[in-house]
Amino acid sequence: GKVLESRKTYNALFKRLHRVYTALTELFKIEKIGRGDMERVIALVSSIDDEYERGCFFKCLLPIGEDKVEMLSDDVWKAIAEHTESELKRFLAKGELDRDVRETVVEISRVTSVHPSEGVVKTLQEFLKLGDHEINFSIVAMLVLIGAKSIPKDVITALAEDPEYASPLQNLLQMENRQELFPKQFSDPVYLAKSDMVQWLCYPTELGKAPDEIEFLGKIRYFFKRETFYVFKFRSNSDTLDEKSKNEWLIGWSQRDGGTFSTFDLLSRYEGKTVKETLKNIRKKLIG
Repeated sequence: GKVLESRKTYNALFKRLHRVYTALTELFKIEKIGRGDMERVIALVSSIDDEYERGCFFKCLLPIGEDKVEMLSDDVWKAIAEHTESELKRFLAKGELDRDVRETVVEISRVTSVHPSEGVVKTLQEFLKLGDHEINFSIVAMLVLIGAKSIPKDVITALAEDPEYASPLQNLLQMENRQELFPKQFSDPVYLAKSDMVQWLCYPTELGKAPDEIEFLGKIRYFFKRETFYVFKFRSNSDTLDEKSKNEWLIGWSQRDGGTFSTFDLLSRYEGKTVKETLKNIRKKLIG
């Protein structure tokens, strides 16, 4: 049943992006893309009312263009930037951003990371005032990747304070040698491990959202392997869980270098008389 529903959802989404996907595919078959070629695709996109389909221009531009995107002339990129800036200003005029628009702003941030335009970067920064963490993280990532010298401290702090974004923010800043921007008060290893756990649980294949509650149980250390696992209990009413698991304490663990996981086992199956005994049971029967 779930496989059939997923297929139906995929087919419905593909129908919504088909026109734009096809137009971009044909565009990138042209040996030397000119401004006029890009403007014809943009004219098609601008005639579409459906926000999801319209936003597919930005969702598909990099994946379909691949290496050819880097070889587009400045004139072609100028046409893209003009369209991008126009779309962003249209979104800002709306005031309230729905799911489709938010996804498009995130994709615009990714495209801008590859080829920044001063006007687009400046307009994107207007969105930081709206306080949407998903959008703000994508814009901060863009600013870091293009080497922007000034990134609003209050935006960074708000993202670091949110468990869903603290760990990916710290990882991004570390990779780009901008770790001085990460607030020290959120650098506690347990907090970052919790953030890593929350981020993992947010994937559509897991809970699909942040857990309703999450608490640190304790550490499991493997001295010979030099590994440390931070174990958490969490609960959620996510539709990805079966009925017996909803709103019950479940087990997950974070190993900050990529070992974050959960088998969604009930904590009650492993609980001992003490926390130490519980962790011992989890280590022996789940983590190994």
